[in-house]
Amino acid sequence: MPYDGLFKLLHYIYVRKGIMRVTAFIGAGACIDIDGPSTACITKKVRSVQQEIFVPPLKQTITKPFIEAVALHLETFWRDEPNFEDIFHAIEMLDSCRVGWDITAAKQFRPALSAFVGTTDKSYFNVDMLIVAKKDLISTVAKQVAAHDSAFNPNSSKHYWYSAFWRQATKRPPWDIVTTNYDMCIEKSLDGHIEYEDGFENLEDGVYSFRPRNILNSNKTKIMHLHGSIYYGYPKFTDPNRYIYEYDHEDLYKFNSYANAQKTWFNMSHRNSQAGEKTIAGPIITGLRKTDKLLPYPYNTYNACFAKSLMENSRLLIAGYSFGDLHFNSWLGKMANIHGNNRRIIVISYLDDPNRWHPVPSVMGWSTPMYEFMAKVFKDNRPFKSYVFENPVISADGNVQLYLRGLRDALENHGEEIIDFLSS
Repeated sequence: MPYDGLFKLLHYIYVRKGIMRVTAFIGAGACIDIDGPSTACITKKVRSVQQEIFVPPLKQTITKPFIEAVALHLETFWRDEPNFEDIFHAIEMLDSCRVGWDITAAKQFRPALSAFVGTTDKSYFNVDMLIVAKKDLISTVAKQVAAHDSAFNPNSSKHYWYSAFWRQATKRPPWDIVTTNYDMCIEKSLDGHIEYEDGFENLEDGVYSFRPRNILNSNKTKIMHLHGSIYYGYPKFTDPNRYIYEYDHEDLYKFNSYANAQKTWFNMSHRNSQAGEKTIAGPIITGLRKTDKLLPYPYNTYNACFAKSLMENSRLLIAGYSFGDLHFNSWLGKMANIHGNNRRIIVISYLDDPNRWHPVPSVMGWSTPMYEFMAKVFKDNRPFKSYVFENPVISADGNVQLYLRGLRDALENHGEEIIDFLSS
């Protein structure tokens, strides 16, 4: 039997047995076309929130724009506008230094850098202000996502194109759908249409505990939130030691609603990083030290499953990802190395004006990591040849396709082609 015929036979057997799977990696940009908030919009909202703290000596509550002050300081330092993740990272670092300068604190809570730096402006290191600022930032981000999540209707004329794609795609080989987004729009799209696995199982009314084996051993389509969800939280059991041996106090549970989950988020302790720095591994992970926050359930299991899926699945869809995470870039960039000519990769991005197209990505303002990824998966140090805009841009060997008119255009106008390509 010719090699191509053998491959097709094996491919058919793999699909029938559920061995073949497709990986989807969904970033923040994928929310825009389903009316989700952009990073810029969330940042603007975060910066507008003022912090309130009670000052005992004054016996009154004072209000200050602390988050905005941190953002303005970063703007001056970088000469560029920080986003909400930059701001949260800065607040965590300020809090880390504050503890580091406390000579009574234990070594594991004192970052080494604190031994070499100081400050002349104590206003950035007020413990109450730092605590409130972190809470306000996380709450504000969550509220923006929750409003989007609540407004999403998978069967409405506005959003049906999105849910229809996922319903159709997951009828073929099962998918490993991993997302950095905090909403549940993919789950809402699939509920009632296919069974999927996220590793959570019902514990008690409205609360679900995470069982790693459920997702590790499943042949169903899997959905994994790598950086959390607004539906995650910490249940308040009558007996606080109910699962003292099974779960860590930072392990997360899933709730049946954002409202119920959000009530459990604050007023609890968090571990520091190995370097002694403040790292809140909460229901939604933000900031720039995300890899230090992946120890609790379900994050540790989800990230392991994602790495495993890239090793085993030669089919990959990337949508709405800006290639800004070094951790994920390292994994994604190995696809050509691992799967060679068997790779099938779809990348969905957005070029606002086709007239801006140029075969040199830097001319269009593309990031270096995105260009490096495209060069690797195209197996070409000059992956783009034409000065004429094309959609999609296809690699010379036909194994990689880049769609440039956004998620809605790609799924609505080319969805069937994309599914066929990734299932072939």
